[in-house]
Amino acid sequence: MKSRLKTVIINWHGPFRSLEDITPEQKGNGLYFLWGKTKGQKNHRFQYIGITEQNFTDRFKDPNHRCHELRFPESSIWLGHIHYPSRYKRNLLELGENCLCHFAAPDKNKNKLYQPRKPGCIISQWCTQEGIPRLRRPSLPDYMPEMLWWDTERWRTGNMKVWGLD
Repeated sequence: MKSRLKTVIINWHGPFRSLEDITPEQKGNGLYFLWGKTKGQKNHRFQYIGITEQNFTDRFKDPNHRCHELRFPESSIWLGHIHYPSRYKRNLLELGENCLCHFAAPDKNKNKLYQPRKPGCIISQWCTQEGIPRLRRPSLPDYMPEMLWWDTERWRTGNMKVWGLD
């Protein structure tokens, strides 16, 4: 029997161009990703995708965290607040992280090698740091699409079109 498809809608807040830009008001319990360059790299790329059940500022206080390898201000951090479902457990965060890691293959994630065992659909809504939805997707590579669906055999992807703009 196949597992039921789990859907997650993530409001990505950012970009944050330094750790000091992330304030305690940015409540945790979600996903985040690090984008940019580390020492010796010439091109921007996905560095790391992670989850936290604590405030983002507390998560990044760890001096060994990957965020301290980024070269700011040309790099950035995006904070993913779970919009849907309103109630969830850690396994949903892990499914979201696993889908994003396997598809985007960030440099510093080991779990990018493992296909998700369960089907998942990740819908990303891009927001400013303050959480205001953007009308246009930020300039990130195609391996961070607005809709990412894994059916346990194939990926389906797409980007949304905003209608009703004057």
